Amino acid sequence: FFFIGKPKFSSNVLNQFDPAPWTDRHGCPSQTDVYDTPLPDPTWEWVHRMWLIDMSGDVDEGGWEYSFNFHGYSWHGNQTYEFELFVGYYSKATRIEL
Repeated sequence: FFFIGKPKFSSNVLNQFDPAPWTDRHGCPSQTDVYDTPLPDPTWEWVHRMWLIDMSGDVDEGGWEYSFNFHGYSWHGNQTYEFELFVGYYSKATRIEL
């Protein structure tokens, strides 16, 4: 929703068809999140202690992508005037661990 012309988020507007807070690359709910993701093998180790935002592709300066349909394939890295004409839109950011 918008407040004084600024987009704001509220979990109250989510419904049962919206994706889970953490999903895998296919959009399926993830059993783990950024705090408890296990390494694939005991010989692996994390290069960084923090997750990084994936800045590749069409993303804005914060790593966010925007779309009218969360399950759609039309994600854009900028909020255009067309997005602001509607009551709401979806945004997502991809986090990666090195």
